[in-house]
Amino acid sequence: MFDPVSFDNLLRPKSVAIIGASRTRGFYWVRSFLEYGFPGEIFPVNPKEKEVLGLKCYPSILDVPQEVDFAIIAVPAPIVPKVLEDCAKKGVKLATIFSSGFSETGTKEGVLLEKMVAEVAKKVGVRVFGPNCMGVYFPKQGLSFRPDLPKESGSVGFISQSGGNAIGIIICGSVWGLKFSKVFSYGNAADLDSPDLLEYLRWDEETKVIGIYIEGVKNGSKLLSVLKKTTKEKPVVVWKGGVTELGSRAVASHTGALAGSAKIWESALKQANVVSVHSLEEMIDVLCGFSFLPPPKGKDLGIVSISGGSSVVCTDVAARFGFNVPELPRKVQEKIRSVIQPVGVNVKNPIDLASSFFNFDAVEFALREVMDCVDVLIFDFQVHYLTLRESFGERGIVEKMIKIVVDIGCEYLATGKPFLIVLPLTFCENAWLKSKRSFQKAKIPVFTSITRAANTLSKIYNFYQRKRLRE
Repeated sequence: MFDPVSFDNLLRPKSVAIIGASRTRGFYWVRSFLEYGFPGEIFPVNPKEKEVLGLKCYPSILDVPQEVDFAIIAVPAPIVPKVLEDCAKKGVKLATIFSSGFSETGTKEGVLLEKMVAEVAKKVGVRVFGPNCMGVYFPKQGLSFRPDLPKESGSVGFISQSGGNAIGIIICGSVWGLKFSKVFSYGNAADLDSPDLLEYLRWDEETKVIGIYIEGVKNGSKLLSVLKKTTKEKPVVVWKGGVTELGSRAVASHTGALAGSAKIWESALKQANVVSVHSLEEMIDVLCGFSFLPPPKGKDLGIVSISGGSSVVCTDVAARFGFNVPELPRKVQEKIRSVIQPVGVNVKNPIDLASSFFNFDAVEFALREVMDCVDVLIFDFQVHYLTLRESFGERGIVEKMIKIVVDIGCEYLATGKPFLIVLPLTFCENAWLKSKRSFQKAKIPVFTSITRAANTLSKIYNFYQRKRLRE
Protein backbone atom coordinates (compact mmCIF):
# COMPACT_ATOMS: atom_id res chain seq x y z
CA MET A 1 0.00 0.00 0.00
CA PHE A 2 1.30 3.45 -0.96
CA ASP A 3 2.02 5.79 1.97
CA PRO A 4 2.48 9.50 1.03
CA VAL A 5 4.31 10.29 4.28
CA SER A 6 6.90 7.57 3.77
CA PHE A 7 7.29 8.54 0.12
CA ASP A 8 7.82 12.18 1.09
CA ASN A 9 10.73 11.11 3.29
CA LEU A 10 12.31 9.33 0.30
CA LEU A 11 12.19 12.58 -1.68
CA ARG A 12 14.62 14.24 0.75
CA PRO A 13 17.89 12.32 0.20
CA LYS A 14 21.20 13.39 1.70
CA SER A 15 23.21 11.47 -0.89
CA VAL A 16 22.87 10.27 -4.47
CA ALA A 17 24.78 7.74 -6.55
CA ILE A 18 24.94 8.19 -10.32
CA ILE A 19 25.40 4.64 -11.59
CA GLY A 20 26.60 4.70 -15.17
CA ALA A 21 28.15 8.18 -15.10
CA SER A 22 28.92 8.33 -18.81
CA ARG A 23 31.60 10.32 -20.60
CA THR A 24 29.72 9.89 -23.91
CA ARG A 25 26.74 11.77 -22.43
CA GLY A 26 28.98 14.47 -20.97
CA PHE A 27 28.41 13.08 -17.45
CA TYR A 28 24.88 14.47 -17.79
CA TRP A 29 23.46 13.27 -14.49
CA VAL A 30 26.49 14.22 -12.39
CA ARG A 31 26.55 17.62 -14.06
CA SER A 32 22.84 18.09 -13.40
CA PHE A 33 23.15 17.44 -9.67
CA LEU A 34 26.31 19.52 -9.33
CA GLU A 35 25.20 22.55 -11.32
CA TYR A 36 21.64 22.56 -10.02
CA GLY A 37 23.00 22.64 -6.48
CA PHE A 38 22.09 19.36 -4.82
CA PRO A 39 23.18 20.00 -1.20
CA GLY A 40 24.11 16.39 -0.35
CA GLU A 41 26.90 14.09 -1.40
CA ILE A 42 27.21 12.90 -5.00
CA PHE A 43 28.87 9.58 -5.83
CA PRO A 44 29.60 8.86 -9.52
CA VAL A 45 29.81 5.14 -10.32
CA ASN A 46 31.62 3.81 -13.42
CA PRO A 47 34.37 1.17 -13.45
CA LYS A 48 36.04 2.95 -16.39
CA GLU A 49 36.50 6.30 -14.62
CA LYS A 50 38.62 7.39 -11.68
CA GLU A 51 37.23 10.92 -11.39
CA VAL A 52 34.16 12.68 -12.76
CA LEU A 53 33.88 16.49 -12.76
CA GLY A 54 36.16 16.70 -9.73
CA LEU A 55 34.42 13.92 -7.80
CA LYS A 56 35.92 10.53 -7.00
CA CYS A 57 34.32 7.83 -9.14
CA TYR A 58 33.67 4.31 -7.79
CA PRO A 59 33.72 1.02 -9.76
CA SER A 60 30.45 -0.12 -8.15
CA ILE A 61 27.92 1.32 -5.75
CA LEU A 62 29.11 -1.39 -3.35
CA ASP A 63 32.47 0.45 -3.24
CA VAL A 64 30.94 3.70 -2.01
CA PRO A 65 32.20 4.08 1.58
CA GLN A 66 28.81 4.91 3.13
CA GLU A 67 25.10 4.30 2.74
CA VAL A 68 23.34 6.00 -0.18
CA ASP A 69 19.77 7.32 -0.12
CA PHE A 70 18.95 7.81 -3.79
CA ALA A 71 20.29 6.33 -7.04
CA ILE A 72 20.15 7.27 -10.70
CA ILE A 73 20.57 4.11 -12.76
CA ALA A 74 21.81 4.76 -16.31
CA VAL A 75 23.33 1.42 -17.34
CA PRO A 76 22.45 -1.09 -20.10
CA ALA A 77 19.01 -2.61 -19.52
CA PRO A 78 20.13 -6.23 -18.95
CA ILE A 79 22.19 -5.34 -15.86
CA VAL A 80 19.59 -3.07 -14.24
CA PRO A 81 18.10 -5.81 -11.97
CA LYS A 82 21.57 -6.68 -10.58
CA VAL A 83 22.39 -2.98 -10.05
CA LEU A 84 19.07 -2.54 -8.24
CA GLU A 85 19.97 -5.38 -5.87
CA ASP A 86 23.35 -3.74 -5.20
CA CYS A 87 21.59 -0.44 -4.51
CA ALA A 88 19.48 -2.08 -1.82
CA LYS A 89 22.64 -3.42 -0.14
CA LYS A 90 23.89 0.18 0.11
CA GLY A 91 20.69 1.42 1.74
CA VAL A 92 19.12 2.99 -1.34
CA LYS A 93 15.35 3.45 -0.87
CA LEU A 94 14.52 5.38 -4.04
CA ALA A 95 15.87 4.99 -7.57
CA THR A 96 15.31 6.53 -10.97
CA ILE A 97 15.91 4.08 -13.79
CA PHE A 98 16.89 6.29 -16.70
CA SER A 99 17.83 3.26 -18.80
CA SER A 100 15.57 2.25 -21.68
CA GLY A 101 15.22 -1.06 -23.48
CA PHE A 102 12.27 -2.53 -21.59
CA SER A 103 8.58 -2.98 -22.45
CA GLU A 104 8.61 0.06 -24.75
CA THR A 105 10.63 -2.02 -27.23
CA GLY A 106 7.64 -4.30 -27.73
CA THR A 107 9.89 -7.36 -27.47
CA LYS A 108 9.37 -10.36 -25.25
CA GLU A 109 12.84 -9.81 -23.78
CA GLY A 110 12.08 -6.19 -22.92
CA VAL A 111 8.77 -7.06 -21.28
CA LEU A 112 10.33 -9.86 -19.22
CA LEU A 113 13.22 -7.62 -18.18
CA GLU A 114 10.81 -4.96 -16.96
CA LYS A 115 8.85 -7.57 -15.02
CA MET A 116 12.12 -8.65 -13.40
CA VAL A 117 12.87 -5.04 -12.40
CA ALA A 118 9.44 -4.78 -10.75
CA GLU A 119 9.97 -8.05 -8.88
CA VAL A 120 13.45 -7.07 -7.68
CA ALA A 121 12.25 -3.63 -6.56
CA LYS A 122 9.46 -5.19 -4.52
CA LYS A 123 11.74 -7.88 -3.07
CA VAL A 124 14.52 -5.51 -1.95
CA GLY A 125 12.23 -2.63 -0.88
CA VAL A 126 13.41 0.07 -3.31
CA ARG A 127 10.80 2.41 -4.78
CA VAL A 128 11.47 2.99 -8.47
CA PHE A 129 10.70 5.66 -11.05
CA GLY A 130 10.76 4.12 -14.50
CA PRO A 131 12.41 2.50 -16.25
CA ASN A 132 12.74 4.83 -19.26
CA CYS A 133 12.13 8.07 -17.38
CA MET A 134 13.67 11.22 -15.89
CA GLY A 135 12.49 10.77 -12.28
CA VAL A 136 11.97 13.67 -9.91
CA TYR A 137 12.26 17.46 -10.00
CA PHE A 138 11.93 18.90 -6.49
CA PRO A 139 13.44 22.41 -6.37
CA LYS A 140 13.32 22.81 -2.58
CA GLN A 141 15.47 19.70 -2.17
CA GLY A 142 17.89 20.49 -4.97
CA LEU A 143 16.67 17.55 -7.07
CA SER A 144 16.54 18.12 -10.81
CA PHE A 145 16.86 16.12 -14.01
CA ARG A 146 18.42 19.08 -15.83
CA PRO A 147 21.04 21.54 -14.58
CA ASP A 148 19.22 24.59 -15.98
CA LEU A 149 15.72 24.15 -14.56
CA PRO A 150 14.29 26.91 -12.32
CA LYS A 151 15.34 26.77 -8.67
CA GLU A 152 12.34 28.64 -7.28
CA SER A 153 9.59 26.43 -5.91
CA GLY A 154 5.87 26.93 -6.42
CA SER A 155 2.47 25.33 -5.99
CA VAL A 156 1.97 23.34 -9.21
CA GLY A 157 2.53 19.60 -9.15
CA PHE A 158 2.97 17.69 -12.40
CA ILE A 159 3.02 13.97 -13.20
CA SER A 160 4.24 12.85 -16.61
CA GLN A 161 4.61 9.46 -18.24
CA SER A 162 6.94 11.20 -20.71
CA GLY A 163 10.30 12.62 -19.67
CA GLY A 164 10.28 15.06 -22.56
CA ASN A 165 6.86 16.45 -21.62
CA ALA A 166 7.95 16.71 -17.99
CA ILE A 167 10.86 18.88 -19.10
CA GLY A 168 8.65 20.77 -21.54
CA ILE A 169 6.05 21.70 -18.93
CA ILE A 170 8.72 23.06 -16.58
CA ILE A 171 10.61 25.04 -19.22
CA CYS A 172 7.59 26.35 -21.14
CA GLY A 173 5.47 26.78 -18.01
CA SER A 174 8.11 28.93 -16.33
CA VAL A 175 7.98 31.30 -19.32
CA TRP A 176 4.33 31.98 -18.41
CA GLY A 177 4.88 32.33 -14.67
CA LEU A 178 4.32 28.78 -13.41
CA LYS A 179 6.43 27.52 -10.52
CA PHE A 180 6.43 23.90 -9.46
CA SER A 181 6.38 22.08 -6.14
CA LYS A 182 7.29 18.68 -7.61
CA VAL A 183 7.38 17.15 -11.09
CA PHE A 184 7.52 13.39 -11.56
CA SER A 185 8.47 11.55 -14.75
CA TYR A 186 7.63 7.88 -14.27
CA GLY A 187 8.06 6.27 -17.71
CA ASN A 188 7.06 2.62 -17.97
CA ALA A 189 5.78 2.48 -14.37
CA ALA A 190 7.32 -0.84 -13.32
CA ASP A 191 6.81 0.31 -9.72
CA LEU A 192 5.59 3.86 -9.04
CA ASP A 193 2.58 4.63 -11.23
CA SER A 194 0.29 7.62 -11.78
CA PRO A 195 -2.22 6.71 -9.01
CA ASP A 196 0.60 6.60 -6.42
CA LEU A 197 2.08 9.92 -7.50
CA LEU A 198 -1.36 11.54 -7.66
CA GLU A 199 -2.13 10.27 -4.16
CA TYR A 200 1.09 11.90 -2.99
CA LEU A 201 0.32 15.26 -4.62
CA ARG A 202 -3.19 15.16 -3.15
CA TRP A 203 -1.59 14.80 0.28
CA ASP A 204 1.18 17.35 -0.36
CA GLU A 205 0.30 20.73 1.19
CA GLU A 206 2.71 22.62 -1.08
CA THR A 207 0.79 21.50 -4.16
CA LYS A 208 -2.38 23.47 -4.92
CA VAL A 209 -3.08 22.42 -8.53
CA ILE A 210 -2.06 19.24 -10.36
CA GLY A 211 -1.33 18.52 -14.00
CA ILE A 212 -0.92 15.06 -15.52
CA TYR A 213 0.35 13.86 -18.88
CA ILE A 214 -0.63 10.23 -19.29
CA GLU A 215 -0.47 7.70 -22.10
CA GLY A 216 -1.83 4.55 -20.45
CA VAL A 217 -2.43 3.11 -17.00
CA LYS A 218 -2.20 -0.40 -15.55
CA ASN A 219 -4.97 0.03 -13.01
CA GLY A 220 -7.66 2.31 -14.39
CA SER A 221 -10.13 1.83 -11.54
CA LYS A 222 -7.47 2.80 -8.99
CA LEU A 223 -6.55 5.93 -10.94
CA LEU A 224 -10.21 6.92 -11.30
CA SER A 225 -10.75 6.45 -7.56
CA VAL A 226 -7.80 8.68 -6.67
CA LEU A 227 -8.85 11.28 -9.26
CA LYS A 228 -12.33 11.49 -7.74
CA LYS A 229 -10.89 12.02 -4.26
CA THR A 230 -8.35 14.57 -5.47
CA THR A 231 -10.72 16.79 -7.44
CA LYS A 232 -12.79 17.29 -4.31
CA GLU A 233 -9.76 19.07 -2.86
CA LYS A 234 -7.63 20.37 -5.75
CA PRO A 235 -8.02 20.99 -9.48
CA VAL A 236 -6.58 18.22 -11.68
CA VAL A 237 -5.78 18.88 -15.34
CA VAL A 238 -5.14 15.86 -17.58
CA TRP A 239 -3.53 15.74 -21.01
CA LYS A 240 -4.09 12.30 -22.48
CA GLY A 241 -1.61 11.11 -25.10
CA GLY A 242 -2.55 8.48 -27.67
CA VAL A 243 -6.16 9.46 -28.31
CA THR A 244 -5.96 8.65 -32.03
CA GLU A 245 -5.19 5.33 -33.67
CA LEU A 246 -1.78 6.58 -34.77
CA GLY A 247 -1.14 8.11 -31.36
CA SER A 248 -2.01 4.83 -29.66
CA ARG A 249 0.57 3.09 -31.79
CA ALA A 250 3.17 5.68 -30.82
CA VAL A 251 2.31 5.22 -27.12
CA ALA A 252 3.10 1.50 -27.30
CA SER A 253 6.58 2.20 -28.66
CA HIS A 254 7.20 5.05 -26.21
CA THR A 255 6.37 3.67 -22.78
CA GLY A 256 4.96 0.24 -23.59
CA ALA A 257 1.54 1.34 -22.30
CA LEU A 258 -1.90 0.51 -23.67
CA ALA A 259 -3.55 3.80 -24.55
CA GLY A 260 -7.18 2.68 -24.26
CA SER A 261 -10.32 4.04 -25.92
CA ALA A 262 -10.48 7.83 -26.16
CA LYS A 263 -14.26 7.79 -25.48
CA ILE A 264 -13.81 5.70 -22.34
CA TRP A 265 -11.07 8.01 -21.12
CA GLU A 266 -13.17 11.13 -21.71
CA SER A 267 -16.14 9.59 -19.91
CA ALA A 268 -14.00 8.50 -16.95
CA LEU A 269 -12.31 11.88 -16.63
CA LYS A 270 -15.66 13.65 -16.76
CA GLN A 271 -16.99 11.41 -13.98
CA ALA A 272 -14.03 12.44 -11.84
CA ASN A 273 -14.47 16.19 -12.59
CA VAL A 274 -11.04 16.25 -14.23
CA VAL A 275 -10.24 19.11 -16.61
CA SER A 276 -9.18 17.70 -19.98
CA VAL A 277 -6.70 19.48 -22.26
CA HIS A 278 -5.17 18.43 -25.56
CA SER A 279 -1.80 20.14 -25.89
CA LEU A 280 1.18 21.44 -23.93
CA GLU A 281 0.05 25.02 -24.55
CA GLU A 282 -3.47 24.33 -23.28
CA MET A 283 -2.07 22.56 -20.22
CA ILE A 284 0.04 25.62 -19.39
CA ASP A 285 -2.88 28.00 -19.96
CA VAL A 286 -5.18 26.08 -17.65
CA LEU A 287 -2.54 25.55 -14.95
CA CYS A 288 -1.90 29.31 -15.04
CA GLY A 289 -5.62 29.97 -14.76
CA PHE A 290 -6.03 27.75 -11.71
CA SER A 291 -2.82 29.11 -10.18
CA PHE A 292 -3.54 32.83 -10.55
CA LEU A 293 -7.30 33.28 -10.84
CA PRO A 294 -10.05 33.04 -8.22
CA PRO A 295 -13.04 30.91 -9.24
CA PRO A 296 -15.39 32.89 -11.52
CA LYS A 297 -18.66 33.55 -9.67
CA GLY A 298 -20.61 34.03 -12.90
CA LYS A 299 -20.37 34.21 -16.68
CA ASP A 300 -20.61 37.98 -17.30
CA LEU A 301 -17.44 39.30 -18.93
CA GLY A 302 -16.26 42.86 -19.24
CA ILE A 303 -13.85 43.52 -22.11
CA VAL A 304 -11.82 46.69 -22.59
CA SER A 305 -9.87 47.23 -25.82
CA ILE A 306 -8.50 49.88 -28.19
CA SER A 307 -10.01 48.34 -31.31
CA GLY A 308 -13.61 48.01 -32.46
CA GLY A 309 -12.76 44.98 -34.59
CA SER A 310 -10.92 43.31 -31.74
CA SER A 311 -13.88 44.01 -29.46
CA VAL A 312 -16.25 42.28 -31.87
CA VAL A 313 -13.97 39.24 -32.16
CA CYS A 314 -13.57 39.08 -28.38
CA THR A 315 -17.34 39.10 -27.96
CA ASP A 316 -17.83 36.33 -30.51
CA VAL A 317 -15.20 34.16 -28.85
CA ALA A 318 -16.60 34.76 -25.37
CA ALA A 319 -20.08 33.75 -26.56
CA ARG A 320 -18.68 30.62 -28.24
CA PHE A 321 -17.29 29.51 -24.89
CA GLY A 322 -20.59 30.15 -23.12
CA PHE A 323 -19.94 33.57 -21.60
CA ASN A 324 -22.04 36.71 -21.65
CA VAL A 325 -20.80 40.18 -22.57
CA PRO A 326 -23.68 42.14 -21.02
CA GLU A 327 -24.48 45.72 -21.93
CA LEU A 328 -23.44 48.02 -19.10
CA PRO A 329 -26.06 50.00 -17.17
CA ARG A 330 -26.89 53.29 -18.89
CA LYS A 331 -25.50 55.34 -15.99
CA VAL A 332 -22.16 53.58 -16.28
CA GLN A 333 -22.10 54.11 -20.04
CA GLU A 334 -22.74 57.83 -19.54
CA LYS A 335 -19.93 58.08 -16.99
CA ILE A 336 -17.45 56.41 -19.33
CA ARG A 337 -18.61 58.49 -22.28
CA SER A 338 -17.96 61.66 -20.27
CA VAL A 339 -14.21 60.97 -20.02
CA ILE A 340 -13.39 59.52 -23.44
CA GLN A 341 -13.44 60.97 -26.95
CA PRO A 342 -16.94 61.47 -28.39
CA VAL A 343 -16.65 59.52 -31.65
CA GLY A 344 -15.37 56.16 -32.86
CA VAL A 345 -15.91 54.46 -29.50
CA ASN A 346 -18.24 51.96 -27.84
CA VAL A 347 -19.17 52.28 -24.18
CA LYS A 348 -21.75 49.49 -23.96
CA ASN A 349 -19.39 46.48 -23.43
CA PRO A 350 -17.06 45.56 -24.90
CA ILE A 351 -15.49 48.96 -24.37
CA ASP A 352 -13.79 50.29 -27.51
CA LEU A 353 -11.59 53.15 -26.33
CA ALA A 354 -10.16 54.04 -29.75
CA SER A 355 -7.56 56.81 -29.30
CA SER A 356 -8.67 57.31 -25.67
CA PHE A 357 -6.51 54.22 -25.12
CA PHE A 358 -3.66 56.75 -24.85
CA ASN A 359 -5.49 58.78 -22.20
CA PHE A 360 -4.41 56.98 -19.03
CA ASP A 361 -7.00 58.67 -16.85
CA ALA A 362 -9.71 57.51 -19.24
CA VAL A 363 -8.36 53.94 -19.30
CA GLU A 364 -8.26 53.79 -15.51
CA PHE A 365 -11.73 55.31 -15.20
CA ALA A 366 -13.25 52.90 -17.73
CA LEU A 367 -11.71 49.83 -16.09
CA ARG A 368 -12.91 50.89 -12.65
CA GLU A 369 -16.43 51.56 -13.87
CA VAL A 370 -16.67 48.16 -15.58
CA MET A 371 -15.28 46.31 -12.54
CA ASP A 372 -18.45 46.36 -10.48
CA CYS A 373 -20.71 45.33 -13.37
CA VAL A 374 -19.18 41.99 -14.36
CA ASP A 375 -17.84 38.72 -12.97
CA VAL A 376 -14.63 38.68 -15.02
CA LEU A 377 -12.62 41.57 -16.48
CA ILE A 378 -10.41 41.18 -19.55
CA PHE A 379 -8.05 43.87 -20.81
CA ASP A 380 -6.92 43.65 -24.42
CA PHE A 381 -3.39 45.06 -24.05
CA GLN A 382 -2.26 45.75 -27.61
CA VAL A 383 1.17 47.08 -26.76
CA HIS A 384 2.19 47.83 -30.35
CA TYR A 385 -0.09 50.91 -30.33
CA LEU A 386 1.80 52.25 -27.34
CA THR A 387 5.21 51.62 -28.90
CA LEU A 388 4.08 53.51 -32.00
CA ARG A 389 3.24 56.54 -29.86
CA GLU A 390 6.61 56.23 -28.16
CA SER A 391 8.26 56.40 -31.58
CA PHE A 392 6.48 59.77 -32.00
CA GLY A 393 8.30 61.05 -28.91
CA GLU A 394 5.91 60.17 -26.06
CA ARG A 395 8.43 58.37 -23.90
CA GLY A 396 7.54 56.04 -21.03
CA ILE A 397 3.92 55.43 -21.96
CA VAL A 398 4.33 51.64 -22.02
CA GLU A 399 5.52 51.67 -18.39
CA LYS A 400 2.74 54.06 -17.38
CA MET A 401 0.07 51.88 -18.92
CA ILE A 402 1.54 48.73 -17.39
CA LYS A 403 1.44 50.34 -13.92
CA ILE A 404 -2.21 51.37 -14.29
CA VAL A 405 -3.27 47.94 -15.46
CA VAL A 406 -1.24 46.12 -12.78
CA ASP A 407 -2.68 48.31 -10.00
CA ILE A 408 -6.26 47.80 -11.16
CA GLY A 409 -5.73 44.13 -11.92
CA CYS A 410 -4.34 43.39 -8.46
CA GLU A 411 -7.16 45.37 -6.88
CA TYR A 412 -9.75 43.44 -8.90
CA LEU A 413 -8.19 40.05 -8.13
CA ALA A 414 -8.18 40.96 -4.43
CA THR A 415 -11.99 41.23 -4.57
CA GLY A 416 -12.13 37.57 -5.57
CA LYS A 417 -12.88 38.17 -9.25
CA PRO A 418 -10.75 37.03 -12.21
CA PHE A 419 -8.75 39.62 -14.13
CA LEU A 420 -6.94 38.55 -17.31
CA ILE A 421 -4.65 40.16 -19.84
CA VAL A 422 -4.82 39.37 -23.54
CA LEU A 423 -1.40 40.30 -24.90
CA PRO A 424 -1.33 39.56 -28.64
CA LEU A 425 2.01 38.59 -30.14
CA THR A 426 3.70 41.49 -31.92
CA PHE A 427 6.90 42.48 -33.63
CA CYS A 428 7.53 44.94 -30.76
CA GLU A 429 9.26 42.16 -28.85
CA ASN A 430 11.01 44.22 -26.15
CA ALA A 431 7.85 46.05 -25.14
CA TRP A 432 5.86 42.81 -25.33
CA LEU A 433 8.32 41.01 -23.05
CA LYS A 434 8.44 43.92 -20.62
CA SER A 435 4.64 43.91 -20.42
CA LYS A 436 4.36 40.14 -20.01
CA ARG A 437 6.98 40.01 -17.26
CA SER A 438 5.41 42.91 -15.38
CA PHE A 439 1.99 41.25 -15.39
CA GLN A 440 3.44 37.90 -14.40
CA LYS A 441 5.39 39.48 -11.54
CA ALA A 442 2.05 40.81 -10.29
CA LYS A 443 0.53 37.30 -10.72
CA ILE A 444 -1.88 38.46 -13.37
CA PRO A 445 -2.29 35.72 -16.01
CA VAL A 446 -1.40 36.59 -19.59
CA PHE A 447 -2.79 34.96 -22.75
CA THR A 448 -1.75 35.59 -26.33
CA SER A 449 -5.32 35.48 -27.64
CA ILE A 450 -8.89 35.89 -26.46
CA THR A 451 -9.53 32.30 -27.56
CA ARG A 452 -6.91 30.93 -25.16
CA ALA A 453 -8.19 33.18 -22.37
CA ALA A 454 -11.84 32.24 -22.87
CA ASN A 455 -11.05 28.54 -23.19
CA THR A 456 -9.17 28.66 -19.89
CA LEU A 457 -11.94 30.59 -18.16
CA SER A 458 -14.58 28.14 -19.35
CA LYS A 459 -12.64 25.14 -18.03
CA ILE A 460 -12.08 26.79 -14.66
CA TYR A 461 -15.71 27.90 -14.39
CA ASN A 462 -17.04 24.45 -15.29
CA PHE A 463 -14.70 22.72 -12.83
CA TYR A 464 -15.88 24.81 -9.89
CA GLN A 465 -19.51 24.56 -10.94
CA ARG A 466 -19.33 20.74 -10.98
CA LYS A 467 -17.39 20.77 -7.72
CA ARG A 468 -20.12 22.82 -6.02
CA LEU A 469 -22.82 20.50 -7.33
CA ARG A 470 -21.02 17.46 -5.92
CA GLU A 471 -20.40 18.91 -2.46
